[in-house]
Amino acid sequence: MRRERRICVIGLGHFGAALARSLARHADVLVLDSEIARVNAIVDEVQRARCLDARDFHALASEVSSDFDEAVVSIGESLEASILCTLHLKRIGVPVIRAKATSADHAEILRSVGAEHIVFPEQETADRLALQMLNPNLLDFIPLAKDYRVMDIAAPGAVRLMSGDQARLPASAPLLDVKLSPDGSLISFSCAGDLHVLHVASRALSRITQEGSATRFFGLAEFVAQEEMDRNDGAWWSPDSATLAFTEVDEGGVMIRERPDLGEKSASIVAQRYPSAGTPNAVVKLHYYHSPTKSVRSWQLGAYEYLARLYWQDAKHALVAVENRAQSHLRLLFCEVGRDDCVPVLEEADQAWVELHSDLQSLPLRNAFFWSTENPRCYDPGAPERGRKTLFLFSGTAARRASSCLHQGKPMMLPVPDARLDLPEGMTLDQLVAVHPKLPRVILTVFSHDGRQRQLVEWDLNKRTVRPIAIPGATWVSARFSPDFSHFSARLGSRDAAEETALFAYDGPRVHTIVPGVTLPKMIPPAEVDVPSKPGSTTLNGQLWSPPDPVRGRRYPAIIYVYGGPHGQMVQRRLTRNHLWCRAMADAGFYVLMVDGRGGMYRDRRFAKAPHGAFGVFDVEDVRSAVGFLKSQPGVDPARIGLWGWSYGGYLAVAALFRDTGLAAAAAVAPPVDWSLYDTHYTERYLGLPSANPAAYGKSSVLGDPAGVKALPLLVVHGMSDDNVLLINSLQLFQKLQNESRMFEMMLYPGRAHSLWGNAVRTHLLLTLTRFFQRNL
Repeated sequence: MRRERRICVIGLGHFGAALARSLARHADVLVLDSEIARVNAIVDEVQRARCLDARDFHALASEVSSDFDEAVVSIGESLEASILCTLHLKRIGVPVIRAKATSADHAEILRSVGAEHIVFPEQETADRLALQMLNPNLLDFIPLAKDYRVMDIAAPGAVRLMSGDQARLPASAPLLDVKLSPDGSLISFSCAGDLHVLHVASRALSRITQEGSATRFFGLAEFVAQEEMDRNDGAWWSPDSATLAFTEVDEGGVMIRERPDLGEKSASIVAQRYPSAGTPNAVVKLHYYHSPTKSVRSWQLGAYEYLARLYWQDAKHALVAVENRAQSHLRLLFCEVGRDDCVPVLEEADQAWVELHSDLQSLPLRNAFFWSTENPRCYDPGAPERGRKTLFLFSGTAARRASSCLHQGKPMMLPVPDARLDLPEGMTLDQLVAVHPKLPRVILTVFSHDGRQRQLVEWDLNKRTVRPIAIPGATWVSARFSPDFSHFSARLGSRDAAEETALFAYDGPRVHTIVPGVTLPKMIPPAEVDVPSKPGSTTLNGQLWSPPDPVRGRRYPAIIYVYGGPHGQMVQRRLTRNHLWCRAMADAGFYVLMVDGRGGMYRDRRFAKAPHGAFGVFDVEDVRSAVGFLKSQPGVDPARIGLWGWSYGGYLAVAALFRDTGLAAAAAVAPPVDWSLYDTHYTERYLGLPSANPAAYGKSSVLGDPAGVKALPLLVVHGMSDDNVLLINSLQLFQKLQNESRMFEMMLYPGRAHSLWGNAVRTHLLLTLTRFFQRNL
């Protein structure tokens, strides 16, 4: 049972007495004052009241001990008394001391003798009243730190900026990708395929395009951009709100694939435009609308297949990245408002594929921009040959020189970098987080401990130093910085506690916990393990959960949990919901190994590019390594090892079971068993075009595996409304197994898409997996 907090209030003036009465309703309160009349006036409203002189250490120590949680010094009449009392409380060992101050000098002295929190009751009351008078909709606020508050604001009556009838918009068409311009004067959105801009002050609505249709739309990202390119935007306001860059997407040539959409109470056939590998993509063009002149113009980007990135460098110039169909060549272009042609800035070429990133940001102080690359020696021959992603700073007027790197047999002309980020040994760049608006400093996240840990660092471009931003207890950090860099919010993961979100002062302490971590039962943590890979390759990161009290000499079944594909990183030094099932299965008598195969960006190039042309090969080798590792564990039964995975992990579960890796059973959730059915941008990045590389597609597909493979227990799970990995994948697998008279288990979820969201569905899924492995291992 949680005990009541013990709090002491010293000084019973108006503030002290009111505070004591409020606290006494929820805590065990002791009040002290040197005037008996004040003590008698409150004695019946608090737990304990005593009359004594708090300047006397021995008298104070006879009533107050270090067992108190907090003490409040509310002595306002005598500076000497409040200072001595604070000093005595510090000597006694009260953990938290709050003190009332009457001036800034008084506050400084109180802090120096031990007060952690200073209170100015009159000033804070005046501030609160002033804020409420100046902001009629303000309900309440919480002061967090200097110049920072959390405010509870009552929304004013809704202001209708427009109605569908007034704007003559289709009644059933939603407003998509609604964006407010930086100065708040304009709102852009797409409706029924066309782009519109609403002028907030005048309520005037401008229809920017007229050609929207079922297959042609403006200001939205196309399917593969959202699914695979990490680009969800199709419209971008310039910093001065004068120009809106936007896409034109023509899906007329994209293949229509009909899929069943089987819901809980209905069934229908959905015709979905889905660009499978080797089929035509949507055609994407780039235009811009100039609000002051109400004109639309186009930027000519040359030959390209994918519009990958757009970033405004300033009010007049945008940096635009485009790549070819093979994703082996990327060009970064400099596009100017008022001109149609764009100027090449740099290019990337890679025999495997050019990895897209979000490290394109400007440094206004130097008229420069940041760019990262996996091939740093193309730009700087002196760069370390570590084969890792490297961040460069380029001036907008940088000289260009012939590089040692080639494209189509010719040296590429690349800009000379102004600066190069050199991380300490053991760190690998994750991504650029924020650029300081006034100082030459950059915030980054970096991987360490072979990718198991992620932390914040600051790169000082003047000093050429990298400084870790330490957050006690956090081993996996994501952060967002305020525009003025005064504060940042961070999601904090750790090995022993659920994730929390907190607000920090820049280069300072935690200001406020925004979302506290959920309290979880005490669990035995997994052991970090290194899984030996094939000879000559690096080890694989793993986490191993063991039964809590294994019986000596007894052998237990084991389960491998894997994603296994490119960018699939699950082994991280943070507690996630995936760990809960792993721990539960270990408590039920299983060893559980979560392992990351090759393909992640947290190590070197050789590790990251392992998937190139090798689906069903490199990943199956990694499963074979994981099985071998488990077989080497004294408590594992080598004949009872299973595996399960989701999406790519589901594919790998089927491939590893069919290809003799030593598994005894496997469960596959939403498996893309035939990669020719999956989308262009993802699949062709690794396997190329089916017409150009049919062997890679043949090796990757499990549908062509020999029929004589030993039949082993297999569970296949799929959402019946999956629009990412289409249900036809599992249906073709079912047909193959039925034609071969091979028994299997399946679980289909009506109306559910790829992620199978919903508490009831997720619970059912985990129970299905649990019982499958209990039956078959």
